[in-house]
Amino acid sequence: MQISESWVSSIAPNAQTIKNGLSLSAKLSSLSISPDDTLLSATCKGSGSETYSLSVDFFDSTSPVYSCTCPSRLIPCKHVIGLLLVYSKNPQNFNVAEHSSEILDRRLKTAAKSLAKTEKNNSVGLQKEKKPNFGLTAKKAASQSEGMVLAIKLTEVLVQRGLGSVTPKDVLMYRQQSSRLADYYLTGVQTAFNSILECISDNHRLNRSDMGEAIVKLTHFTACAKKTLPYFQLKSKEPEATFDPILESWSGYAWKLTELWNLGFKHENATLLQLAFDCHCNEASGEYEESGHWMELDSGSIFTTKNYRPIKALRFTKEEDSTADCLQTPCMYTYPLSNRARWENYTLRTPNMADFSRLLGFASEDYSVVISRAINHLKNPFEQSNPLAFLRFDEIYSSAKGLYVKDGASNIISIADNEQTNELFELLRTKSHEAVFIRITHDITRNTLSAIPLALVSLQGITRLSS
Repeated sequence: MQISESWVSSIAPNAQTIKNGLSLSAKLSSLSISPDDTLLSATCKGSGSETYSLSVDFFDSTSPVYSCTCPSRLIPCKHVIGLLLVYSKNPQNFNVAEHSSEILDRRLKTAAKSLAKTEKNNSVGLQKEKKPNFGLTAKKAASQSEGMVLAIKLTEVLVQRGLGSVTPKDVLMYRQQSSRLADYYLTGVQTAFNSILECISDNHRLNRSDMGEAIVKLTHFTACAKKTLPYFQLKSKEPEATFDPILESWSGYAWKLTELWNLGFKHENATLLQLAFDCHCNEASGEYEESGHWMELDSGSIFTTKNYRPIKALRFTKEEDSTADCLQTPCMYTYPLSNRARWENYTLRTPNMADFSRLLGFASEDYSVVISRAINHLKNPFEQSNPLAFLRFDEIYSSAKGLYVKDGASNIISIADNEQTNELFELLRTKSHEAVFIRITHDITRNTLSAIPLALVSLQGITRLSS
């Protein structure tokens, strides 16, 4: 049985759990492995007098079972992570031992549940949903209509008051008002409105860029709200005939995977490489957002995975991490907005030169087309993130005005001014890199587009400039 440190890191709830697990190697004892290499077990001395029993069952290799008698709510806990890390480094330290009766009983129960679930799926259809309750749908839509009226009134008051004259006390009042939107099933609308408030929350430090961003967000919010209100009003009267995935997503609809499947938002047998990974705190939603940016190697489409961690519950939510491996999944589900993707089951393997060759084959060579798509993306009020692009470059050069990337037709894209990233970018530009992965931003004060380089790509691999 092969277990790598990178795989252990990928299943750990957060970085602190990995750190704590590393420190437990000296406390682990009775290290054992089953004759068929499907079960690891050990004991670990706790901080008090108690000794914990822990195990990892790989009977179903796609869904290992982590068990520990400690009181931690994290799964897997630091003791299990410590056990896996010890095995990844020193598997020879584990003695062969037969399965306990407790493990065998648990496997029988798990197998029985799995069989019952399979038989149920075969009898009713794998992706069949429950019969919709249109009466409840109409009632919910009527409530959402009321909430949209409140949201539009909030923006009207904000405009009448003037963005530049909003005080911190006003921002607090608007936040309290917008919190009511969640009661109307409009969490997405609430987040969008709060993002406007974030731009103007400190009017003493408000600059032209902040004001410009607030105006753009307010304009987009108003456009979306004016389309969404009549949609919910119609849905409250005709719930059977009305469903718009874009408007539902913007409003904060919680998608089920079966719904995405039935609407055709899926890619089967997808192979992906991660080009970049970033994490930032979204004050508007009260969450940390961890985003992985991937390219699908069959279509060349760029997708983003999202992991949301509420600030108030960081300790108890799984922390995502970047990966340099090639990911393969039997089914990738995609969301109607922002090219967001999600998958449940997957396998990882080491990428090879053929993978990077396929990746480079999708790099855009005509910057005029890329810029045109970026402008359309930025104009779309429902798009909630900056556009991403993968460019093949003919040259990277610097001038008195800054850094630029140029295509074969001499079209150029300006690199956004970022001292730390640009120094690294300049240092690496002379290497064998052939393409660059960028995020395109709009400088509102200058009304110009520029690119933030996230990664450089060659046949030898991916060099990330941002994480």
